Amino acid sequence: MTSSGWGHKKRGIGRFAISGLMRWIVAGYAIGYFLSIFGLESWLTLNPALICRGQIWRIVTFLLIPPASGNLIFLIFILYFYLMIGNALENFWGTVKFNEYYFGGVLIQIAAALLIYLLTGNNLILSTSYINMSLFLAFAVEAPDTQILLFFILPVKMVWLAWIDGLIIALTVIFGILSAFLPLPAGLISGLAMAGVAAAPGAAAAAIIGLANFFIYLAVQYKRKRPNSVQKQFRAQMKRGAKADVISFNTEKKKRERGSGAFTPLQPSGKNGGPYRHRCAICGRTDVSDPDLEFRFCSKCAGNFEFCEDHIRAHRHVTEEDLKAGKGPEPL
Repeated sequence: MTSSGWGHKKRGIGRFAISGLMRWIVAGYAIGYFLSIFGLESWLTLNPALICRGQIWRIVTFLLIPPASGNLIFLIFILYFYLMIGNALENFWGTVKFNEYYFGGVLIQIAAALLIYLLTGNNLILSTSYINMSLFLAFAVEAPDTQILLFFILPVKMVWLAWIDGLIIALTVIFGILSAFLPLPAGLISGLAMAGVAAAPGAAAAAIIGLANFFIYLAVQYKRKRPNSVQKQFRAQMKRGAKADVISFNTEKKKRERGSGAFTPLQPSGKNGGPYRHRCAICGRTDVSDPDLEFRFCSKCAGNFEFCEDHIRAHRHVTEEDLKAGKGPEPL
């Protein structure tokens, strides 16, 4: 997998982003596992009632509790899997956005657990299981064709595993809500449990809260993929006075057709002035015209093309035949 470059220095909250965050998370799980051997796991949980009584360390220590595994060997494989997809997501999105995604889910979970306790008195003890699930689902969206060996034998694409997990989560939410209003037959509850579905209101609440950051991510993805949305953002950028900084891709295309060679960085003029290091191959915005804009290279395009965060997923990929014909990326 290709790594994502940064188009600007980290600013604001980005200065505190943790590079290689998933390695630290896995290391924390290892610490939590050894603490659980000594029976200390109950002191780590996100327990709203105890937090309100002064045990505020639980706001952080619940992140150390490892995923339920049954034995150490299976836990090692689980942690390796999450390490792989976490590092891949950081490569796809960049360090800052991956930190925002993970810690956004953590903050939502903490806030929801405390609010539910303060407003209703229900002590909902949440774990990181659905936060980890949100990482897996996001990875399945970003790289649906990636294959893993199920039971170390069967090659299965991520997208199919994501659909199966999505179905289990949907059933958990549906039957969890129903169980709050209707008495479900014991046989049905046991059958659902065998399929990994917990028919309980607490389980439904945990699934909705734990996957909130994934639903937000899907909404943002949908908005960014709409052509009208991209066009509106670009028009707004033009109105803010950055028109002088935008370099037309067609200008470079004509230069290439005249035999001037490969695409080369130009020196923009405008309110910020100076040379740039990164430029979007679609809209022409640079790290000079937009210092807070993130730029990344597309791993699916032939050649060496860089795009802004608005066009990294909103362009037609370049093939080797396109390069030979002198064609470059085009907006969707």
